[in-house]
Amino acid sequence: YTMGTLVLGPTFELVGRVRRDQRCFRYADGLGDVNLKIFSVGATLAGFAVIFLTALYGRMFIPLVEIFIVPFAIGFTIWLPTVAALYLYAHRWRGAYGKRWHILLGYGATLGDHIFLFFIVGVDSFLLTPGSGQGVGAFFNPTFVPELLHRFVGNISWSSFAVGAVYAARA
Repeated sequence: YTMGTLVLGPTFELVGRVRRDQRCFRYADGLGDVNLKIFSVGATLAGFAVIFLTALYGRMFIPLVEIFIVPFAIGFTIWLPTVAALYLYAHRWRGAYGKRWHILLGYGATLGDHIFLFFIVGVDSFLLTPGSGQGVGAFFNPTFVPELLHRFVGNISWSSFAVGAVYAARA
């Protein structure tokens, strides 16, 4: 959901800038606010899961880190500026309606989050169909591309349907 709303928020802000429509700005503002709240809970649970799994399944986790040390390093390093961009996008909203830097900040958070998705899907597809190789070379196996496309399209479409259903119910 959060990855889809990261795409929708700056896009509706851009549409609002082109059309000069305050409704699009309010929509984008609401998406940014909800995204941040859901993202915070999800990041907390994910952090707990990593610590929990590391403690319980060290024999499984450490070999994955050894195979994917560079993708893990890139993925978790890119996460820091992505989180910063997400917080700035959501909290620097007032008075920034439709400004170019604000829209680019939203798309920057989106790009970082989707790069992280690339690495998550790489490790996940390796666990489904292990192949040979190290690092990113181990990503490209029979399940990588279908799973990446499924998650990318699913993230955007599911969040669009969910947000649309909420607005339809409120209307």
